[in-house]
Amino acid sequence: MRLPYLILTALLSLSLSAAAQTAPTDPDEAEFVAGLKAAAEQGDIESQYQLGTYWTLSDATSDEVRAGVQWLIRAAEKGHAAAQYKVAESYRWGRGVAADSKLFAYWAHKSAEQEYADAQGLLGLALLLGDGIPRDPVEAERWLRAAASQGTTWVQERLAQEYRRGTRLPKKPEEAVKWYRAAADHGSVFAKFDLGLMFHNGLGVVRDTTQAAQWYRSAAQMGFAPAQTALGFLYLWGMGVPRDTQLAARLFEAAAHQGYTVAEENIGLLYATGMGVSSDPSRAKAWLEDAARKGGRQAPLILASMYLTGRGVPKDPAMAANWIQTLVQRGDAGAQILAAVLQKGRLLNFRLTTAEDQDFSTKWSAALSGDVAAQQDVAEQLLFRREGDRAQLADAVRWVAAIAQSGNPRAQYLLAAAYQLGRGIPQDQIQAVHWLRLSAEGDYVIAAVTLGTMFRFGTGVERDLEQSKLWLRKAAGKGDANALTQLGLTFLEEGGEPDRVAEALKNLVSAAAKPLPEAFTVNVSERGASGSDFTTQAQAGDPDAQLALGNIYLNGIVVPRNPSEAAQWFQLAADQGLVEAQSSLGNLYTIGQGVPQDFAKAAAQFEKCANQGLIECQFVLSGRYQPGGPLAADPVRAYFWATTAARSSKGEREGQRLKQVAREVTPEQKASAEALIAARDKELAFDPQP
Repeated sequence: MRLPYLILTALLSLSLSAAAQTAPTDPDEAEFVAGLKAAAEQGDIESQYQLGTYWTLSDATSDEVRAGVQWLIRAAEKGHAAAQYKVAESYRWGRGVAADSKLFAYWAHKSAEQEYADAQGLLGLALLLGDGIPRDPVEAERWLRAAASQGTTWVQERLAQEYRRGTRLPKKPEEAVKWYRAAADHGSVFAKFDLGLMFHNGLGVVRDTTQAAQWYRSAAQMGFAPAQTALGFLYLWGMGVPRDTQLAARLFEAAAHQGYTVAEENIGLLYATGMGVSSDPSRAKAWLEDAARKGGRQAPLILASMYLTGRGVPKDPAMAANWIQTLVQRGDAGAQILAAVLQKGRLLNFRLTTAEDQDFSTKWSAALSGDVAAQQDVAEQLLFRREGDRAQLADAVRWVAAIAQSGNPRAQYLLAAAYQLGRGIPQDQIQAVHWLRLSAEGDYVIAAVTLGTMFRFGTGVERDLEQSKLWLRKAAGKGDANALTQLGLTFLEEGGEPDRVAEALKNLVSAAAKPLPEAFTVNVSERGASGSDFTTQAQAGDPDAQLALGNIYLNGIVVPRNPSEAAQWFQLAADQGLVEAQSSLGNLYTIGQGVPQDFAKAAAQFEKCANQGLIECQFVLSGRYQPGGPLAADPVRAYFWATTAARSSKGEREGQRLKQVAREVTPEQKASAEALIAARDKELAFDPQP
């Protein structure tokens, strides 16, 4: 006997992270489950799978979860591909059975061989990472491509990332673009944003800021804070779109309201300078202080400048000293403009130094008079931060070219940037690398970081990990958080000797701004500008490093598995607005791993990442607020998130959920939800076409 297809589909539209329910109390549901069990006991494979799925989705008791897994095993042994996949997951995570990597691999292979896409993706990822089974990049690529070809969005995203990075799979930028496009067509906000980055930086495609703006806009309309920030940057300087500083400010503020630190710094600076908004020192101070507390790299320097000069705040050298000390404690070697081209979501980093630096006219006059420092200042502003006419830009580049010839590292870096961006001089990657090397050899930290990044990803140069590590080590030795993070991830990706793993963890912990464990404590000595030696322990608060450490501890990569430690790192990154961390933390609260089970706290994290456009979090919330879910039933919120997810994804799963929720709401509740949707659409309606 087979149960009606529509009933089974409705049941399976739930997911582990989207619904947690107790044993059925509703008479109709109890009757349904009883019928399902009777059919399963008679040997019906589909009913065994459905019953196993029902109880493994359940939050009733651990005994029921174990019983559910046993029903899944019975269906898996008879060749049911979806059941085989769920059994593999159970053995991987130790849910309902003891964790067992061999049995995980066995059932994952069984399901993948039947062309079950999620199993192919799960197996490919495990082979790629060496997660519980021996690492095999060739087989990993085969399975990942098989799953991606079936339209599995998360696999398409991951495959694109691996082809872009070229660390675990061969570097194939054109393939990365292909799979990003496929995932973007399925509504992936990450893929849309990353496609924007590819076009912005000319990776796998011809550099095209107009195309970049279109992809950023598509992700920004889904509420994704990094995309809003990147699009704001383009509007701020008229790159690929008409220049519109007011729209840039609205985009920055929208992202800042989601807790995205870089956006908080940017909108803070705009309020401080009156660009795109009315000058408002109190708002500037509020945004910048919030960003600084969360580890923002530029906010302390901007605040220090404000207090030193009395710009918008009472002049207070002591407060300025406090913010400068914050930078010293983080190991910031100079707080120069961050120009590393592939740092995800870090596309705009302003630096505000003194009132004189902001007075461009004064600096320009000094530059015309031959003031070398002023010539570099105006070149920096024209290259990165300020609109000027072509003649001004050409003069500025000519000045820094002459200064660079004399061996000035800052001028060499600025000349490299001009060649790299093709601003004021024809674009020339060979010349850019040449001047970056000279600048980095002169101990200009950002030049070393930029070179290390380029060699790591093969951007504009042939990929060379040894060269990458050489330059990143140089910058990391001066406490640069970006270099520490990249170096740590590089060592972990390579694996190998214990001392290399220890160095990787040391770098990530340093960058993630948590006191270093004694075993990894490192003293970094260097010669300061004053000539005195000093020792510092870098504490930079890098959210990417925090996320990486969370995944390391959650999955037991090179360290004993420790969900509690993972949760702490995810929390730090989530507090800085990183959607991946918010989603991971929500999942931990859902299943009670590393933290006490708390569906309200899980929902709070899912709300944050859902508001940033993460479809999975939107889908999760649509189930959480349904009657019978772990939260107080809220049909309005359920319909709101189901509609948002369905509009963003256009996938079958989201469409089924919306139909299910729509049947459960009254006309009044639906009207209330649609009013919320309209208000959200209006809030995100920054969509002027270029």
